[in-house]
Amino acid sequence: MSDSDAREYELPASLAAGSWRTLLAEPERLRPVRETTPHLVVLDTFDRALLAAGLWLGLERRRAGSRLVCPDERGVWQRAPVRAAEHLLAADLAPLPGADRLVRRIGLRALLPQLALTGTRAEWRLADAGTGAARVLLFEERWRAHCGTAEAVLPLRLRIVPLKGARREARALLQRLQQAAILTPAPGLYLDAVSQLGAGWPATVPPMRVLDDPAQRSDQAVRQALRGLLEVMLANSEGVLAETDTEFLHDFRVAVRRTRAVLGQLGCRALPAHQVERFRRGFAALAQATGESRDLDVMRLALEPFDATLPAELRGQTGPLREAVAAQACKAHQRLAVRLRSAAHRRFLAAWGRFLDRPPPRRPVAAAARQPIEPLASRRIWKLYRRLLREGRAIAPDSPAEALHELRKTAKKLRYQMEVFAGLYPAERLAVSLKWLKKLQNLLGAFQDASVQVERLRELADRFRERGAPTATLLAIGGTITRLLDERQRLRARYAAVFEDFASAGHRRRFRQLFRPRDPAGIPEAVPHPAGDGSSRG
Repeated sequence: MSDSDAREYELPASLAAGSWRTLLAEPERLRPVRETTPHLVVLDTFDRALLAAGLWLGLERRRAGSRLVCPDERGVWQRAPVRAAEHLLAADLAPLPGADRLVRRIGLRALLPQLALTGTRAEWRLADAGTGAARVLLFEERWRAHCGTAEAVLPLRLRIVPLKGARREARALLQRLQQAAILTPAPGLYLDAVSQLGAGWPATVPPMRVLDDPAQRSDQAVRQALRGLLEVMLANSEGVLAETDTEFLHDFRVAVRRTRAVLGQLGCRALPAHQVERFRRGFAALAQATGESRDLDVMRLALEPFDATLPAELRGQTGPLREAVAAQACKAHQRLAVRLRSAAHRRFLAAWGRFLDRPPPRRPVAAAARQPIEPLASRRIWKLYRRLLREGRAIAPDSPAEALHELRKTAKKLRYQMEVFAGLYPAERLAVSLKWLKKLQNLLGAFQDASVQVERLRELADRFRERGAPTATLLAIGGTITRLLDERQRLRARYAAVFEDFASAGHRRRFRQLFRPRDPAGIPEAVPHPAGDGSSRG
């Protein structure tokens, strides 16, 4: 059977269980094997990366122990024992056949319970007419999905699994059932459960609030945007403290950095300056506290593929290195957790929330508080964009790495402003500009990550050498550093082309149309040509 033939199929709701047997040419060859009542907990990352890829993974708890359940590309369910744990990581999937495709989607993130499935399964076998030996297995399944208080009954399913040498017979069986118009391809069990639960399916961590009124007062709009970012921080805090998934820290950190960007660009123009400065200092300290833990998470993820790129005699020798980085990450997370659990941190966020929830004053002291938000946001975005063009064009092949790092910070500030105020601009046109900005930022970010990782690895190599580590381990660390340096050089060589794409005439025109403010006479401000000559061409 082809891959498409091997998928599960839905049976009509009007069809009684087992009625499909009457459509077989020789129904007497079909013999019942057993009936079971399976119970599965569907696992996924907090942002549901497996669901987005059309994959699913179940955890079956039995008296003999827990085991993982996952259909392979042929639709055949694969099973493997697994340790009992509050959450699983990609490494725990190693015993599961075909786990590679799951691991690629999971990375360092944890697998968390998403929903429960309870079912009834009738197993049949199509036997050889002469010997009675099984040729094809058929599984008729009815599943019920549970998530919180929500519950849904899934359509009746039929799986046809050919045994060795019986692919042609299984295909003929499938064709007979399809000709009778009782089979339709079924979506994946996980996807089917989510779609059937409908509104009962809970949202993930809430997205950032969207501003959609260009005429809204700036002080109101800025407070609304910052309140939405605070909600994202609070929603991710529990996951950060539990350390169940590195992406909780990533989203928490991005919300902090977006908050700092808004305060830095618009805060003093729309809100009381003395209050803005107080909270800016607090969020700067919070961003610094999250930095080390996030950098080590990124490094752990980056080290995974490097072992396979080393010479054969050095593969497997990076274990002590990965253990050392994991230990550093654990200590960094413990320090961060102490801060996030502290009374001072709770008081800071509570005061921030109270400040954001205050009604706008009748006589605001901020100069632009009463102005519409769209022109104010556009001016700040336009100013950052022009700075990015100037800084980017000034970078030459011999520019120091610090110049690219400064450019990266400007690019992030620009991106955060565009994302926070995205609802004020045409979605499709904004998406194109963001796409090319992200491409530039991703390159600069990868370059910076490689630079940080090289320095940290050099420090670790010195410690390993002082402790008398085996030569093979030191050579493996050296090989990893070499790979990172090669990758950094490759990224550095690509910079000019990526920046020129971002700064092309078409993209400059799009930025100008979206964000360029107009002076009182109605004449738009000029955009500097990327060459730095002040021209407004393109």
